Amino acid sequence: MQASADVTDQSSSSSYFLFQSTEYPKDCQEILRACLNTQNASGVYTIKPAGFPEPFEVYCDNDLGSDGWTDGESFVNSDCTSRVNCSDNQLSYEDDYRCSDDATCQEKDGVRGCICNDRFEGDGVTCIRNEPPKDCYEIYITEEVHNDGVYTIYPTGWEDSGFQVYCEMSTDGGGWTVLQKRTSGSVNFYRGWNEYRDGFESPSGDHWLGNDKIHDLTTQKTYQLRVDLTNSAGSQYYALYSTFSIGDEDNKYTLSLGTYSGDSGYNSMDWNSGDPFSTHDGDNDGTAGFNCAEKHRGAWWYPFVIIYYYNLLYWREGSCYYYCTNSNLNGDYQYSDYRGIFWYALPGSYCGITGTTMRIRPVQEQTK
Repeated sequence: MQASADVTDQSSSSSYFLFQSTEYPKDCQEILRACLNTQNASGVYTIKPAGFPEPFEVYCDNDLGSDGWTDGESFVNSDCTSRVNCSDNQLSYEDDYRCSDDATCQEKDGVRGCICNDRFEGDGVTCIRNEPPKDCYEIYITEEVHNDGVYTIYPTGWEDSGFQVYCEMSTDGGGWTVLQKRTSGSVNFYRGWNEYRDGFESPSGDHWLGNDKIHDLTTQKTYQLRVDLTNSAGSQYYALYSTFSIGDEDNKYTLSLGTYSGDSGYNSMDWNSGDPFSTHDGDNDGTAGFNCAEKHRGAWWYPFVIIYYYNLLYWREGSCYYYCTNSNLNGDYQYSDYRGIFWYALPGSYCGITGTTMRIRPVQEQTK
């Protein structure tokens, strides 16, 4: 059996070869012999395996070596709608070859085919989503990444886009997702409802992650909350809550907290559990004629306040006095009174706190 080629340019990889015989080659051996008879030139050949009513084209790549096609190789056409497979010196043809909706027809490493998209794995016809990390703890465990830094997570509801968070991998066993961080007065925290809803500033520095993100995070698993505090003298303390979650925007991001432990002096968020979130332009504290977020210059979960108490400056410690709550970690950094960052009974001084971090981690899992 002989094959005739486009002799105008046998060196071209796009040359087409047609058999002059009325019978087309039908398997890998015949393609091999045809390729050898054309001085080992590579090109597109027309073949017709047994059982197929019409011939079709395949590419004979002799650059791979003198043996022609390697057993197990396959050829996919330009739009990935058919595939020819060479197995046991026999050709099989798939005219129903199609890419998955989660794959793209493309050439990779010199081979054309259906390639699964990012965050999917499979053969291109079937692609299964790789479960992306839902929080920093999953990064810590499944990817065995133990370096602090900014990572992208994909909580429930954010599987397609994800968002960046700061992961603390070295504190208290690692795997903590940071919700809030304050180390200086460089970032203004006296902001409105929409900014606290969406979050502000980069997770690599002082920031608020965003109430929508915090809600979605804390409803996909059961989380614990750790609050780290640095007083005005530079001493560090912490408060740990066995569970932590907040509601959605329709429910004003209402706070839910479990039991307290730690060395911060007092459960200063006790009164805040069960309360809605308030900002200076979104007053939800329930006290008529008095805006706790405005008074304290910071958004927080403020409880209902009896007017008698705040008229008497109910909580006081020297120059540190406050009206609505035993804690506010989003106050104005420059103040050392009720307008600043404070935590009732914190050793050293309640007010004038210079550093805070709020972070969460799943409670049902243990770190390595």
